[in-house]
Amino acid sequence: MNRALFFESMAAGLDGLIGRTEQFRSLPEAALNHKTAAHDWTLGQQFGHLVKSDSPTFAQLYAALSATPPAIEDEVRHTFFGRMIINAMAKPNIPVPKVFLPESRAYDAKIVQEYLEHLVMTRSKLNEIRKYDLSKLIIRSPAGRFFKYNGYDLLAISVSHGERHLGQSEAILRQLEPSPVKI
Repeated sequence: MNRALFFESMAAGLDGLIGRTEQFRSLPEAALNHKTAAHDWTLGQQFGHLVKSDSPTFAQLYAALSATPPAIEDEVRHTFFGRMIINAMAKPNIPVPKVFLPESRAYDAKIVQEYLEHLVMTRSKLNEIRKYDLSKLIIRSPAGRFFKYNGYDLLAISVSHGERHLGQSEAILRQLEPSPVKI
């Protein structure tokens, strides 16, 4: 894939995630913490997991950008681990590394807002990010020292991961709507 198509796809993906996340902003605490029989995590835990998994890796990306060479090649190159993780997002019930497990606690709307702010910031920085050769920007996963991927992988993983968990969150929300939990 060339860089123009990649960044166009990432922009569309981030815009979609932002739009889909909006519906969760005004949910009461009871809805965010209600456990359904069909899902392992509550809505709050879904968003807690997204924040917990994206925060450390995007901090690395933003910190390393200024030392990253400018983009010269037009081709987006993914790493072996990056492709592996991106492909895993399409599979049901993939194991979650311990470091990314959400806390078992009560969540409020701040967790949704925190994820939404991350998405909006990433989307706003996309034009700046695209100036750099993200294949040279190496991200170390908090899940293990040997998991390394590049900036292109990080963006694709983040969008795929967000789509996966927002799909799960929307399924939980549909189960909550007819329930006695006030949403």
